[in-house]
Amino acid sequence: MSNPLPLVSIIVSCYNGEKYIADTLNSLLNQTYSNLEIVVVNDGSTDKSELIITSFADSRIKYYKQSNKGQCAALNTGFAKSTGTYIKFYDADDILHPEVIEGQVQTLNEQGDDCISFIEWRRFYNDTLPGSVDVNDPHTIHKDCTPIEYITLKEHPPMYQCGLWLLPRALLLKTGLWDERLSLINDTEFFSRIMRQVRFLRFSDNGYTLYRTNATETSLSKDLSRKGIKSALLSIDLTAKWLLSIENSERIKKIIVNAYIMVLEWAFPKQMALAKIVERRLKQYPREYVVHTKSGKVYNVVMKLFGWKTANRLAKYYYRKKYKIGN
Repeated sequence: MSNPLPLVSIIVSCYNGEKYIADTLNSLLNQTYSNLEIVVVNDGSTDKSELIITSFADSRIKYYKQSNKGQCAALNTGFAKSTGTYIKFYDADDILHPEVIEGQVQTLNEQGDDCISFIEWRRFYNDTLPGSVDVNDPHTIHKDCTPIEYITLKEHPPMYQCGLWLLPRALLLKTGLWDERLSLINDTEFFSRIMRQVRFLRFSDNGYTLYRTNATETSLSKDLSRKGIKSALLSIDLTAKWLLSIENSERIKKIIVNAYIMVLEWAFPKQMALAKIVERRLKQYPREYVVHTKSGKVYNVVMKLFGWKTANRLAKYYYRKKYKIGN
């Protein structure tokens, strides 16, 4: 007898994930939803990731490996190897509440291929589970909504972390997959493009994803990479195109400006050539839209007295010392 439940494919890209991949896979295997396949793509790991992944004796795990091509390429490989009606892309260091897939499939039942489902997310730092989990989720609407309602919740791009979403396979075949040119904030471009083809977003309150943040992997280290900044700039260039095609409005333009400011603050002062390109992008928008990011009390005082560039330099110096991030 065939399984009446639609097959869900959870696609995991893993690169040197030996520290956390077992916890992630256990959370996926412990889902209350039964008709699952978990497609894990080892993107050229040089640690013990392969040994850990292959130690799981569960037929639901489909394992593939490739030379290191980046997360987007690994996720695209995983999609090509998957067969599910619904797709969830998932990071190799996050943890999924056991009832999430069951709840998201229920929200999409009979909705059509132009609807997607999203969930709540909760942040935790390093290895702090189960104690220090941030239960506040101010960047996500906790109700069904239209794409434009989700996009314009705040005056900056919303949370597009891949673990939030359950997507119909047919929709992905229409929108296209991950842009393999991108490495940093690739999800912003990907989900902004998807929003152009979506009629409605269904919120599922059956659980949440736990999103891990590691101090040494913050944007304050990523911003030193020319490749990373180029990726972020291209991502926002494309995101601007997609968002303006949904709604060419003042509120959308403010979101785009804030995204460019984020990239500018990452680029400055190490990647000045790219920072100047971002500044040229910002000149296309009204000057009053350009308001630099506020942070802690000291940062804000320094920014007010000496400008955002001085505040930015001091903040990066502080975090390099605190987290021992190299130059």
